[in-house]
Amino acid sequence: GQIHFGKPQADDLFVVGAFSLLDALFGQPLEKLLAPLNLTQSIRETLLQRKGPYVPLLVLSEVIESADEARIDALHRDLQLDIETVHYTYSDALAWAEKII
Repeated sequence: GQIHFGKPQADDLFVVGAFSLLDALFGQPLEKLLAPLNLTQSIRETLLQRKGPYVPLLVLSEVIESADEARIDALHRDLQLDIETVHYTYSDALAWAEKII
């Protein structure tokens, strides 16, 4: 996220990624789970309405998780990210997630 945005927005993107599957994890609507949380408008719009500047990066992460190579290729080009950065960032995120589980 820091490539396209600054540090504060990169922190928002971290929250978007971390919370993007809360509904599946807890079996409740995402809107209900997010309601009591103090989140920025950008985070809420991305997660609940799929609009705003963070959506393309969320979509990229979802496409990576689905292993859709053709869409990964198209999205990383649209976002002007080199594929090595995309793979490194995703691998780094997985390693971080494994540490906290």
